[in-house]
Amino acid sequence: HKKLKPLTAEHKRELEEVLDKQESVKSLMCRLAIKTGVRLNELVTFPDEQIKAPVTDVCKVSIGPANDCKTKYSKQREIEVPYELMQELYEYKASDERQMALAKAGIGLDKNLKQRAFEEGDEVHGRLFVSQKGKPFSPNTFQTYFSSIRKKLRKKVPTWYYRVHDLRSTFATYWLIEETRKRSVAFDYLLSELSDILGHESTATTQKYIDLMNSHSVLLDHSGRKNKQADETLR
Repeated sequence: HKKLKPLTAEHKRELEEVLDKQESVKSLMCRLAIKTGVRLNELVTFPDEQIKAPVTDVCKVSIGPANDCKTKYSKQREIEVPYELMQELYEYKASDERQMALAKAGIGLDKNLKQRAFEEGDEVHGRLFVSQKGKPFSPNTFQTYFSSIRKKLRKKVPTWYYRVHDLRSTFATYWLIEETRKRSVAFDYLLSELSDILGHESTATTQKYIDLMNSHSVLLDHSGRKNKQADETLR
């Protein structure tokens, strides 16, 4: 678990401020990674058919072989997309900008926003996120974008150094914090549920996130006791 590097609260806030100022497809992709924990390959192959106008606070989205999303181990699983983010994704899916980009690749949208080829024999890719040429992004393209964000942030905060995969561990740790607070349960209780959301082949892989949070809790408890002793001594 010592190899995990989730964003600190301050560093996460710094990133979100930069993303909020950008109205780009890639910034939307970045927010989706933070909010759902999807892997890089899952992000660039995210299926547009799963994006619909939200009706609940949390929207269940299925990704995997059934909709040609490239999940690890070819595992079909459900992720949870918050209402506001789903609304943004839906607006992007139906946007004129995206439709014009898809048109360059010979792809149109029907009244249900489903992709269709302009000419018989042409293929549609079914991806949500597309470049200005209507093609899906490659993993390297998104890596390059994230590197530019990192470079920009490091000018302001020299210690801000994270990789794309760290967005996934950020989601996992913040999800654990929020769920333990809401349900008043220990981190260990959430092991199986988090494993399903992250699409791990075994809960043994998920255990590292639980170990990280338990280790962090021990440090906080120790610091709290030290602060209390210091206060009593000063008094």
